Amino acid sequence: MSWPPHDISWTGTFPARIRGAVAAARTLQSGAGMSHPNGIEAPAGAEERLLHVSRAQFAGSLAACVILFLFATGPLWRHAGDVGRLDTAIGWSYGAIPLFIAGCLIASRRWSLRGFLLDTMALGLVKYVVTCSIAIAFWATVAPPRAAAATARPRPARALPEEAIVPTPIDAARTGSVRATVLDAAGRPVAGALVFVAAGLEDEVFAPPAEPTAVEHGPGGFMPAIAVAQVGQPIEARSTDGRMHTLVADRAGEVLFNVPLLASGAPTATRLRHAVGLATLHCNVHPEEREGLLLTLAHPFVARSDAAGRAVLSGVPAGRLRIGAAHRDQGAGESAVELHAMDLADVRIQVVPRTAASGAAVPGGG
Repeated sequence: MSWPPHDISWTGTFPARIRGAVAAARTLQSGAGMSHPNGIEAPAGAEERLLHVSRAQFAGSLAACVILFLFATGPLWRHAGDVGRLDTAIGWSYGAIPLFIAGCLIASRRWSLRGFLLDTMALGLVKYVVTCSIAIAFWATVAPPRAAAATARPRPARALPEEAIVPTPIDAARTGSVRATVLDAAGRPVAGALVFVAAGLEDEVFAPPAEPTAVEHGPGGFMPAIAVAQVGQPIEARSTDGRMHTLVADRAGEVLFNVPLLASGAPTATRLRHAVGLATLHCNVHPEEREGLLLTLAHPFVARSDAAGRAVLSGVPAGRLRIGAAHRDQGAGESAVELHAMDLADVRIQVVPRTAASGAAVPGGG
């Protein structure tokens, strides 16, 4: 069809020309599928479908989802207030939606990714309105919602017993004694120094004593001036001046433990799992107060020197040993000795004032 139509006469009066144009427009409208002069009617089947599944399929899928919601965890009305079970039922009803839509589209040969996504979203929205209304009705008539039951707290794992320390059997026939004399830098005897085996017993195992080592913090600082503890032995510390303290053990800048000492005087227990030798004790709350010392050994061979500076260590396994001595004011030192079975070995140990370096260098007493 051409424009203008050939059958239109452009001759004659003006009104006649108008009537001819209107007639031509109606002819074009009828040929293009126009059903009304003021509107255009799209050809049949050209409109976009809102749903790609049929209405019957949509309604059936919705009904199946609601049934899942009502019965997936048992009749919902019997536990309407249990939010935990309700959440599970909701999960089942939503999880089935993509399966129902995909099955309907494939069965009706209308599958497309766009249709699957749009219909899934549509069914999800409608199902939400329906199931939410059902839940609200149950909460109003059957039981109000309550928080999901807290998951049962697992029983705390039973603390495993600490591995028992099995002492090394030591034949008394292969032991001896060490007699040490402790001297200061001027050669004078040092009384009250701790004498101990600093090295040479690394292959032996000794059980710690059951009774704890006592450490007290009073107005004058820590007592005793040098406390002794064996590996694994409890250390009980307490405040004796009615003040709050902290007991901090430090060796070469490494904090071995830091525990509070209550003003009430109640004891605080701790222990060390490794022989660290000589460590410094101090209080973070009162750093101006005098420090103490803690000697931790892996064996029981320790004694305190008398007024003549002498101390005897008995029952020591024979071998090449290093004997150490420590005094809070005079310092620390070591000497080597060869101990033979059933023999008495003499050793002289000179102590020098402790420094950060020398204090850290005192061995742990294998």
